[in-house]
Amino acid sequence: MLKMLIADDEPVIIRGLQMLIDWAQLGIEICATCENGADALREIFAQSPDLALLDISMLGKTGIEILKALHTAQSRTKVIFISGFQDFSYAHDALSYGAVDYLLKPVKKDDLLRAVEKCLPVQPEHSAPAPASDTGSYSDAFSRVAEMEPASYILTAVQPLGLTARNAMERQLIEFSIFGQLDTLCRQTGQGTAFQKKGQCYLLLVNMTQAQATGWLHDAQALLEQRTKCKVGFVCSPATAEMSAVPTFTAPCRDACRWFYFADRLPDTVLAMDAPPFGEAPADTAALHPLQEAVAAGFVETDREIFNRAVENLLAAVPPITDGRADAAVYHLLVCRRMVQARLERSGVQCAGGSNDLLDAARETADYPALEALFKKSLEELYGQMAGQVKKNEHKDIQKVTDYIAAHYRENLTLEVLAKHIHMNPFYFSSYFKKQLGQNFKDYLNRVRMEHALELLLNSDKRSYEIAEEVGFKDYRYFNEVFSRYYGKTPAAYRKSFKEQNNG
Repeated sequence: MLKMLIADDEPVIIRGLQMLIDWAQLGIEICATCENGADALREIFAQSPDLALLDISMLGKTGIEILKALHTAQSRTKVIFISGFQDFSYAHDALSYGAVDYLLKPVKKDDLLRAVEKCLPVQPEHSAPAPASDTGSYSDAFSRVAEMEPASYILTAVQPLGLTARNAMERQLIEFSIFGQLDTLCRQTGQGTAFQKKGQCYLLLVNMTQAQATGWLHDAQALLEQRTKCKVGFVCSPATAEMSAVPTFTAPCRDACRWFYFADRLPDTVLAMDAPPFGEAPADTAALHPLQEAVAAGFVETDREIFNRAVENLLAAVPPITDGRADAAVYHLLVCRRMVQARLERSGVQCAGGSNDLLDAARETADYPALEALFKKSLEELYGQMAGQVKKNEHKDIQKVTDYIAAHYRENLTLEVLAKHIHMNPFYFSSYFKKQLGQNFKDYLNRVRMEHALELLLNSDKRSYEIAEEVGFKDYRYFNEVFSRYYGKTPAAYRKSFKEQNNG
């Protein structure tokens, strides 16, 4: 960890600076605090901290006097000044003697983070901070482990989990802290080194079996969480004795990091590059369809426990079945939400809220717990809309009508059949239906049939004419015409486009 000293003649300022930032998470230890300049200079010479936060005007010695003394002694301690005075001469003297920055009280968190970032080793533009020796090349990593006389290598990708940084700068500092801790641990234990390549942190572990590497990485996880309060995940390559094989593991390790979107659902966060984390190959995504149907059906159940259990079953099934793909998880959960909404709208509940906004929000989620929360919230919003509208709806018969259509849409339904089902005059039923549902019976029935047709088209290998018959169309040409009107393409063209998008 980096060491830092804080000096100010006001104890309340010292306490404020200590609390302003979670220094441990950034890999910085506050090694001393001083309330006068003389003590500060003595502690700097005694402890050689990496950086010092100094009040520019203190008793004993001023901040400028301390900086001059450090400059004369060629000290490596980097100094950030804090001052209650916006005085150009102070700032000029501070910067001329090598101060990193000059901050005005009260110190703002973002300003202090920017100043601390300047004290870190130089890093490439637009990348996370990295040690100056890190060039991102395998040759450098191999040279650093040469003295360890490696007989085998294991490449390991490193992924921070659940970072709570408020901005990109704080995230960079936390990632730098993780990188530094891991590199130090590798070198201290003589087990390898850390390096970065294209923004991804890797460990090159040496002289370990796969089992030994897994144990070592679990210990590293515990140590990192203790020191920085950060969790990390690891993806390991197979052990190899061939140095030339190591770079070939880069892309597979990096790709397997996709699983960490689902970190809270993983049985372990030390993964093998070539082994599914749930122990078996992903099933066909069609296996999610009955789980989605169960959620949609359970939504209108009076027993909320049945519904909640159906939701949890779906959420648990998504990560392994979607092969750890965040975009696929978003798609299948939103399909389920659309099925619930469609069921409500068939019952006469007008649902507010745009699906595009929900899709945008889902794509922005940082991890699966955030996506789960968004999904559940959207369902709760639908439930609230349903509850509010059902209370106002005095016409209970329409529920019987929509339920009957949902159960018998494959049959030859007519206005007369439905009117008889609820004991209503057929001549009045047509206007009653349109008043309650906002559309005429024929359009409503076609929409129900189209929704089922689309599900069969995307989740089965049935031919279009078979689907037409299954959803209640006797005339295949008319089915094609209605489908094209609803979805803008013929069934065959729609299926082809869907497969191309998913395979692309």
